[in-house]
Amino acid sequence: MPIHASIVVFITTKNENNAFTQGMAQYQSSENTFATVHWKRFNDLKVDFSVGDIVSVAGKFVIENSEQFITIASATIVNKENSKDEFDAQLISLNTPHVMFNVTVTRDLKTSGDTVHFGVETHEYNSCTGNRDIHMPITVFYPVQRSRFNHLSSNLKINKPLMVSGFLHLIKTTVIMVEATDVDFLKQETNYNITKNPFQTTTHSFTNLDRIAEEIHATTSLPIKEKNKLLNTNDFNTDNTNPETKNDLTDKTSQDSDNDEQEQKTKTECGLEEDEIEENSTQKKTERGKRKTYQSRNNDNDEINQLSDTNNNLKRKKNKNKNETEIKTYEKKIKNKKKINT
Repeated sequence: MPIHASIVVFITTKNENNAFTQGMAQYQSSENTFATVHWKRFNDLKVDFSVGDIVSVAGKFVIENSEQFITIASATIVNKENSKDEFDAQLISLNTPHVMFNVTVTRDLKTSGDTVHFGVETHEYNSCTGNRDIHMPITVFYPVQRSRFNHLSSNLKINKPLMVSGFLHLIKTTVIMVEATDVDFLKQETNYNITKNPFQTTTHSFTNLDRIAEEIHATTSLPIKEKNKLLNTNDFNTDNTNPETKNDLTDKTSQDSDNDEQEQKTKTECGLEEDEIEENSTQKKTERGKRKTYQSRNNDNDEINQLSDTNNNLKRKKNKNKNETEIKTYEKKIKNKKKINT
């Protein structure tokens, strides 16, 4: 699912082509702090805006090489300006892009001060530049006291798919962070009854976002050997593991052992089934051979009987012919005797 974003922007440039129109715009994320976004829209969009207009836009969003891009699917003109040269910051209200996207969890939950954060990632297509498979690592965060996200502490796992919505924050233009307004597990079995209001930003000031960004940047910029060493130390250093974690490891080991026994049992049963199948197949082949032999013997007997009948017929014919010859000879003798007597 592509990242969907909505934002109010001030149109600064506009270039028209045959099939689409593109340009640049700005929005005010905080007082006197402006961010630039590249925009593109196809010419079949009904709303037409010009340079100097303040427009609320929504569409497919992506960040590539620290630059923001949005392919506009819908637009509403908030304020239309007559002059194309003036830029009045007072006309642009403070607003931050609200985004919604599907991601995969890459880092576990961590608490830094009064902020909880975890890592996710997604791969997107930039329809403005035509580039594919753009990797976007994102840090999702929320205040500790926000109880609506308490279920994440027990259910959030690495590689688990999520749907996240929230407000975009770019720290030092390199670290992408999203202040979560909603986090949903994809294919989730448990339903959480949570009152949601994704259109209202929190009044909490996150003063430690820069520090979190620096920690993430320091971790991701470590050499590969140091990363592996750090991961191995965290995975196998059980001395500092709390009792609950040790119990989890023990339970997991026991569960793995049970799984191995079950797998071995299944393999044994499968082996027995294969032997039975092979034995049944051999018996069937033997029975088919016996039937063929019996049929062959019956055919031979039929041929013998047929030959015997033919032979008997020939004998009967021969005897009949012999008898006829003898009768004729006897009749001739009688005739000859009669002639002599006469």
